[in-house]
Amino acid sequence: MITLRCLYFTTLLVCLLFSSNGYAESSDEKKTTLGHQFSKKGTKTTKPKNTEQSALPEKQDTTTTVQTKSQYFNSLGHQYRNPSFRQSQQRKSNKTSINRQLAHEYLSTLGHSFIGKSLKGKRVNELPTDEQNDSSSGFLENEELLLIAQVEEHVLDTVFGYKQGNGAMIGLDNLFSVIDFPIIVDLEKRRADGWFINENQTFSLIVPDDETTPASVSIDGSSFQIPRHLISVKDDDIYLHSAFLSDIFDIGFEVNFKDLLLLISPKQLLPLQERFRRRARLGKLSIGRLQPPQLPFRNTPYTAFSLPLVDIQTQYSVSKDNSNGSYSMVGMGDLAYMTGSYFLGGNDDDPFKNFRLNLQRESIDNDLLGPIGASEIALGDISPVNLPLLRGAAQEAGFKLSNRNLTTNSQSNTTDFVGDLLPGWDIELYHNGILLETRTVDDSGRYEFRDLDLSFGDNIFKMVFYGPQGQKRERIESVQVNANTLQSRKLTYNLSVSKQNDSLFNGEIAQLPLIDSYRTALSLEQSLSNDISLQSGYTSYQFRDGVRHSFVPFTVNYYLPFAKINLGVVKDLDAGSSVEFSSKSRFAKHSFDLNYKKLDQDFTTDSHLTNNVKNSMGMRLSGPLYNTEGLAFTYSLNGGTSTTYNDVKTQAINAYLGMFTNEYSLSNTLSYTDISILNSPNIEVFNGNSQFTKNFDSMRWRTQIGYDIKPDVELTNASTSLFWSMSESLSSEFGVHYNKAATRASYILNWDTNYAVVSANVSIDDNSQYQAFLSLRFSFGQDPTTGNIKVARDRMATTGGISARVFEDLNLDGIYNNNEPLIEGAKLVGIHARRDTHTKESGVAFLTGLPKNRITDVKLDVDSLDNPFWIPVDKGFSFLPRPGAIESLDIPVVTAGEIEGVVTVLRSGKELPGRFITLQILDDENNVVQETDSEYDGFYLFSAVIPGKYKVVIAPAYLKQNNLMVNNTHQATIFGDGTIVRGIDFTLSTDEIAQARVQEKAPLVNGQQVHLNLGKFASSINKKLTLGLLKRRFKELKTLPIIEVPDNQLILGPVILTPTTKRLCQRIVAKGLSCEITPFGNNQ
Repeated sequence: MITLRCLYFTTLLVCLLFSSNGYAESSDEKKTTLGHQFSKKGTKTTKPKNTEQSALPEKQDTTTTVQTKSQYFNSLGHQYRNPSFRQSQQRKSNKTSINRQLAHEYLSTLGHSFIGKSLKGKRVNELPTDEQNDSSSGFLENEELLLIAQVEEHVLDTVFGYKQGNGAMIGLDNLFSVIDFPIIVDLEKRRADGWFINENQTFSLIVPDDETTPASVSIDGSSFQIPRHLISVKDDDIYLHSAFLSDIFDIGFEVNFKDLLLLISPKQLLPLQERFRRRARLGKLSIGRLQPPQLPFRNTPYTAFSLPLVDIQTQYSVSKDNSNGSYSMVGMGDLAYMTGSYFLGGNDDDPFKNFRLNLQRESIDNDLLGPIGASEIALGDISPVNLPLLRGAAQEAGFKLSNRNLTTNSQSNTTDFVGDLLPGWDIELYHNGILLETRTVDDSGRYEFRDLDLSFGDNIFKMVFYGPQGQKRERIESVQVNANTLQSRKLTYNLSVSKQNDSLFNGEIAQLPLIDSYRTALSLEQSLSNDISLQSGYTSYQFRDGVRHSFVPFTVNYYLPFAKINLGVVKDLDAGSSVEFSSKSRFAKHSFDLNYKKLDQDFTTDSHLTNNVKNSMGMRLSGPLYNTEGLAFTYSLNGGTSTTYNDVKTQAINAYLGMFTNEYSLSNTLSYTDISILNSPNIEVFNGNSQFTKNFDSMRWRTQIGYDIKPDVELTNASTSLFWSMSESLSSEFGVHYNKAATRASYILNWDTNYAVVSANVSIDDNSQYQAFLSLRFSFGQDPTTGNIKVARDRMATTGGISARVFEDLNLDGIYNNNEPLIEGAKLVGIHARRDTHTKESGVAFLTGLPKNRITDVKLDVDSLDNPFWIPVDKGFSFLPRPGAIESLDIPVVTAGEIEGVVTVLRSGKELPGRFITLQILDDENNVVQETDSEYDGFYLFSAVIPGKYKVVIAPAYLKQNNLMVNNTHQATIFGDGTIVRGIDFTLSTDEIAQARVQEKAPLVNGQQVHLNLGKFASSINKKLTLGLLKRRFKELKTLPIIEVPDNQLILGPVILTPTTKRLCQRIVAKGLSCEITPFGNNQ
């Protein structure tokens, strides 16, 4: 007892030291981090002392690099015309005053009038006067703007405008299209009509021809006048000042001249915002589904041994009668080329009261044990295989073998959720938003939810974990029940052999008698077609009376588009049988389940379970009553009846109603049971339970009430608690708990040190009984990259992780060398796991909490790097996290270079700018590394080019499509010092012979219907932006409809071919663009 208490307090003292001094470091890491030259919060590079610059390849004579900072900034002029690039650069430049100074130097040398001169930027919208001419934004009065429309964090599209006063005139037709307002702008009639947000909010705008008469606007029947200097009708749109837009729509339209943004801030949600949030909710609900990997897969091999990740909780309690110390520990790590899972718990009376060990190996490729094709092997304390129509057993010592699909959580009629968790945690289990069960993890450190009924379609299970120190965690899993879960006629097997009611080290399982016998279980499933499967199996075990029984189940599953039908029978080879029919269906979002069961009188699953049930029938209806943004109502109604062989009839009805909002949840369950016994009065039981949870900014209030209505009205139990997060490190919870035996008040104070959570708990009841607890919870594991022991407050053991070292690869070999700088503050993102972390001073990011059997893309967030010209050598990778395993890797970062030049097109002996021409850079194996389009003046730029040797070419497909020829290709070499290769110019000529062949093949005559094919674009945004620019230059295009075709081709028409049409196409070609006249129908 003394030894255990000493261990407890020693652990507490060590953890407090960790909270004061940071995590433990090895001497090697300390030496590495001593070389830091600054300690700002942004990203940093650590250059160890006495570093030697590695030799770089000798530069080519043909490569021109920028030698001065001023020249370099000037070379970025075209790149900074891209608004998204300016935004990303501005986010980086805001990190430190050094970067802001560099940005200031850039802006002062750039010379482009459409980029603001002030680094601070403005969000101004004062109504301009007629005389006002504010140049503080860096833009000239009436200068054209191309603004990026943004709502919350969502970037929408570009909006045309021009500067006026301290704001901007915004094109209404363009704006309404971007924000999805069904308002039609009629330029000929100089008006706009429609509605916005909802059909009751009407809008009408009329702009008189007389330039002195104010315009009039009507909103919901209320009219306003608009001064003429705030509204203007131009050839391409009606322009209204941003400030007046804010007033009439009650929506904030703020112009940020620094980043060329139009920031939209609605007071009521726009329809597009609601769409974004619906999609976000769908994304959250589908979190349990495996996402396909987007990046190259990286294998994580098993090892003979690795130090486990460990979650520890220790507690010392004092009560009126006694005192006691206890602890529990969950650990996972590689052992014998498998995943070892450990649980150890004890107290003063028995230091090793609970000890479990499980060895498991999994493979999503089903390549274990050769021809057997297993996906899972487990030894030690296992969960025996469940068979259809039979209830599963508790964890026992044995082995398990399966070839089930690990990447999908699909079952037939029921599913289980089991796992290890530290004692004292409360768990709420929800199924499709309906509260099913609430449990508290006991000293065994194990939670089990078994035989959970599934509905047809999507089954979303959410487990909410509440820690004893106020922690809250969520786990969401999706289980599908439909024909898609059939494994394409593959035979699926699950086999287990275990010692009945026995654990590996502790012997007899609590509350279960030890039986000197083994349990064998085998389940099989074979799909016969896309909608029919058969299930069978075999299980044999000894009843408590010493008699062994063997069961054989057989089930037929038939899938319809909206339902699943099951017909099954279980035969006890030594006694009777059971027959069951079930139907699971879904209509709209509502589930309807029906089941019927008939049992022989001598059929039972154990001798102590005397079976008197003759037959039973039940049904369940559940689903959402109302569901909108921020508010949802769910319901569940189920009822059933059963009859025994001695004529006892039981009828039961349960009703559940739940309401959920972003801030609170409220649920109530009513249960009614009527038992009819022959020659005796009926027994009626009617009770209920209500739960309420309210979230405040820094508080959470939970209340629960249990009550009886029949046979007597009374309050059976109640509790209320208020959790308060007082600061980042301190939180507390006050609670009052009532039951028939006593009323108890409790207070908990938690101290979160980032490395551990220390909690003190005091409670007293009305019987003068008191208790006091002091507990400590923390996790630790070894970082394989540095060898350090990492200590954290969050659980590590049951999930996988990554340890990534980020460094500047000076010699471009992809391998970390001692003289290469480490990068601090770089953000590592686990995309599908929705987790991220940053590198520390050691240059290492330690990311844990990655769920198993879910392939996760991992990459470095380029925007988190301090140097805007740093990029990782690889885009990232995907891997399959494994509990207790930390994947270790290096991420080399290099200084990217740029390639730039000009494209010219020769047409009829004239040199014209090569506008919007597709160029590519190829590696040594002719793989396309990057692709870009030239600008309106023929200039092109490849940015963020990784060091290497490249070929620069015009895209062959573009040359072929536009009948162009090029006589030269170029070579370029990018070094690791930010090389800028200039002068890679191209001159294209028209393939007149090919054009003549096309014309001869399809002669056109005046009067026939034709299309105007304006070429193929890199993206739909480029296509839309070019069309907008063309309509501003060529008024004839405004009335032509767009023909929707694939591959981002821009085709307008149909139009009657006239000499004017031909001249229009010639004018477009003269501007360096493509324009081809084709007969009507050829592009359909």
